[in-house]
Parts: sequence; structure tokens; C-alpha cells
Amino acid sequence: MVVIEDAATALREKAIPDALQSEVLEETGIKIALPATLSGVHKNMTGLIVSLVFRCQAADGTLTTGDETRALRWATREEVIELADEAYAIRVLDASYASSPPAVRAHDGVKLV
Repeated sequence: MVVIEDAATALREKAIPDALQSEVLEETGIKIALPATLSGVHKNMTGLIVSLVFRCQAADGTLTTGDETRALRWATREEVIELADEAYAIRVLDASYASSPPAVRAHDGVKLV
């Protein structure tokens, strides 16, 4: 699961798939395979941020932290529920179901609204 959120510079200079691939590589050390599939659109009602969430596959690389990441790990659906607030866990859960259409959701930064 990948989120494009507040990536105005990347999107201004590149098409969405290319921006997505660049952002993931920069923030995680992982190169993703294209095409990626839109799995959700999420609006933070308090921050007025709209996030596009994509389901994608790792193609190459090694998980690496950087300026925008403190820690990275692979997690099961069950672990995601324990690790993340509802507003963020649902993004991963939605993306994990390949046959589902993209979800459109709103949250307050912690819980779905």
C-alpha cells in the first residue's frame, strides 16, 4: 500500500505513476512495479488533506529508512490493526483486497467519520 499525500512537487513534475514510483523509492528504498492500482481516496476532515492510496507490488530494493520514515516493516492485516490508528489501518486493509473497488473514506486523523 502506498499513499500519495502532500506530494505537490512530485506531481507537478511527473505523471502520477512516475511520481508514485519515485516517492516509494525515496521513502522506503523499494522500487515498485507499475502499474499500481488505486485502492482508495481518503480525506482528512481536520487537516483538509486528500490522499490517494495505491495497491502495488515490490519489484526490487531493500527497506531503508530516510528523512520521512522512522521505521519500516512488513506486517500482516492483523498486525496492521494493532500498529496503526483506524484512519490509517483501513488504508492497508482496503489495499489488501485486490477484488474490491477503490474505497472513498473520510477520517479525523485517528478514526473514520
